[in-house]
Amino acid sequence: MGSLLTVFEVKQAGASDRFLAVIAGGSDPGSLVGETTEKRQAQLKRLRAALQTLADEPMGLHKDEVYRRAVEVVPLVEGEEGTVTGGRPAAQVTLEWMSTNLAFAAWMTKFNGQWRITRSGRQALEDYRDPVAMWDATESLAEELGLKTPDPEPTADELAARIQPQHDDYRVRRLARAMLVSGLGSGRSTIDPQVHAWSGQTVDELYGLYSLHPDESDRKFLEKLRDQLAEASDAAILLAAELLTLHQLPLVNLTDSTKRDRVRTILSWADEVYSPTTEMYWAFQQGSWSGGQGAHTLIFRVLHDWIDFLREWWTRDETVRAQALADPWAWNALIENSGALTMASQREALRYLAFPHHFLSITSIQHKTLIAEAFRYEVGAASGDLNRDLFDITVALQKDSGGGVEYYKSPWLELWTPPPRTGRAWLVRGSGVSGRNLIPDWIKDGFVSLPAANLPHIQPPYDRRTVHEAIGEAHSTRNADYRRRKTLDYSMFLHDMKAEDIVVTQAEGQVWVGTVTGEPVWDDDNRAVSGLRRSVTWEKQGYVRSELSESLSERLKGIQNDVTDISDGRDALAQLIVETGGDDATDDTVVELPPADLSAPSQAVADSLYMPLDWLERFTATMRRRKQAILFGPPGTGKTYLARKLAEHWADADNVTLVQFHPSVSYEDFIAGYRPEAGDGGGVGFVLRQGPFMRLAERAKDDPGNPYVLIIDEINRANLAKVFGELYFLLEYRDAPIEPLYADDSSKQFTLPPNVYIIGTMNTADRSIALVDAAMRRR
Repeated sequence: MGSLLTVFEVKQAGASDRFLAVIAGGSDPGSLVGETTEKRQAQLKRLRAALQTLADEPMGLHKDEVYRRAVEVVPLVEGEEGTVTGGRPAAQVTLEWMSTNLAFAAWMTKFNGQWRITRSGRQALEDYRDPVAMWDATESLAEELGLKTPDPEPTADELAARIQPQHDDYRVRRLARAMLVSGLGSGRSTIDPQVHAWSGQTVDELYGLYSLHPDESDRKFLEKLRDQLAEASDAAILLAAELLTLHQLPLVNLTDSTKRDRVRTILSWADEVYSPTTEMYWAFQQGSWSGGQGAHTLIFRVLHDWIDFLREWWTRDETVRAQALADPWAWNALIENSGALTMASQREALRYLAFPHHFLSITSIQHKTLIAEAFRYEVGAASGDLNRDLFDITVALQKDSGGGVEYYKSPWLELWTPPPRTGRAWLVRGSGVSGRNLIPDWIKDGFVSLPAANLPHIQPPYDRRTVHEAIGEAHSTRNADYRRRKTLDYSMFLHDMKAEDIVVTQAEGQVWVGTVTGEPVWDDDNRAVSGLRRSVTWEKQGYVRSELSESLSERLKGIQNDVTDISDGRDALAQLIVETGGDDATDDTVVELPPADLSAPSQAVADSLYMPLDWLERFTATMRRRKQAILFGPPGTGKTYLARKLAEHWADADNVTLVQFHPSVSYEDFIAGYRPEAGDGGGVGFVLRQGPFMRLAERAKDDPGNPYVLIIDEINRANLAKVFGELYFLLEYRDAPIEPLYADDSSKQFTLPPNVYIIGTMNTADRSIALVDAAMRRR
């Protein structure tokens, strides 16, 4: 049985909630500790006591146990009592946030709720007996390391002699250069300089464990890597972690929390307690370029090539190695002639990371070529070395302009990019087509499609009436609203879409962009899923939707039709085609299917929502079991925001629908009902139209492998008995068929698909939860 009224309270924000809210806004944790001197002293003493507790437990402790022991040493003082969202002690939340300073100082590790002290943390206990001095040391560390000091403005001589980097990525540049010099020079680890993690011996060990034992299963990269490194030495684990660090360091479309978690995950496999360095924590907050799809899905190949490059490196003469690390053009030649680096983007990345003042922060060969051709007049004939030409061109442009040159910004961008295409833009649904994800086939074979089962071959000129008649013939058993929507989808695909239009598709938060190149064709061999096709030139790389501009990301959310006109976002999409040009993606690009079940929340998700992980896990488990729940609490406590973010974590954003209830909402609005529509003769008739609930359920039924989430905001403001009607029954008995109040004769039987999940939110200030309809509360 389901229970719609499985309730989770979202409490009114208190003092500690305000502490978290300010942190979320980007304030300095050090300025927020305590409202009184006594309270501040207690918090700082408790923080040091927590670190001392970890020093007494070499295997580490769960954060809850650390807090319990720290409170035994330093009891709570006035003003520290109380709880926050989820019932956790406010003082514990404060301790956890303050401990972030210790983690950023590399004095401790925090991974999956388990805390451990590092060697430098033990040394800190010796160096700082006073809790205030310890805290001040963590606060000043970044300043002392120069992590808050950007590069000075370049002088005229510098502009004429070297490239001024295009991005505010000074931490990335400094760290990457230092890691390469240390690793390739002396073979020493950056995380633990006492270990020769980059030595030829360690590289050979990693080669034997990883390269010679590929895992071709469909598990996640880190899961496979953990098994491959099960017998690895700490040195090999350090090397793997640092190679991954270098790969992800410049990626702006990877969040700093994801970067941290990946590196900490690998380091957690070592016997010694290792932490990312302070420089790494701060550099993860910056980036140099947006990585394409290959940067995210081909990590296994990146690591493989890195290992081959290092094996090749240590076979070279010591003089050659030293010259390559000192001379950018010797390094350039070495990278170009290396047989180990099979991905063009990786070669370009290594050029920049080693010598950022001699190479551009651009990984696309296509873009570099366009830039060189556009500004060739600055230096004359091509030298045969693209990167050397770009250095000379950029330095000449800097000298003339008196400042840095940002090729991806105006006025430089317009001077080298091709003229923008004209036309329209279309979003075509490629996942969940008869339960299949067609996107890998689309990208591999260069097309976009609609299913054509039972659909007769429609001939030009594809007028709306002809399409409507064909849809009626193919889907005679479906209701009128369904046939009307399909008529619109197929009319746009057949008639409105033209060559040179932009086409977009998406799945599991990933976005792919292409250009239509052909007219509609019929494929009778694949009628059921892709019988109606248009040829498309897809860009080689994809995008993570959450990293797109806010306006474009929002425009692509919540679309449920098979074909949608999104021409209002065409300019932004055309820019994506410019930005994704490159050749680092191959036919090996992996497109993973969305999970059929609700994915478990990670610590990164919990951190982004400022919610306890255990609470999110309990809520997710409840939704898996009961499939419906209500979040309730006072206004302004983030119920709707939490529901939306969790829904988008569980399901693709296209599969999430939000509706808001109010006293005027009716069954006809929410489920289905007759609506007036102008007829051909000028009269007005009534047509049956489905509401958001039925539309979502219909899509979920056709796509059983993916979850669909319906969020009902302010659910208690409507008359639920009138709005839900006979649907009450389905909330309890999902497998049992019912006859909807409004239905065509051919489609009376309806069941609620098991992959539909419902979250309601309600403000207790509006109506007491006890006033919710009794039948609803039973469910």
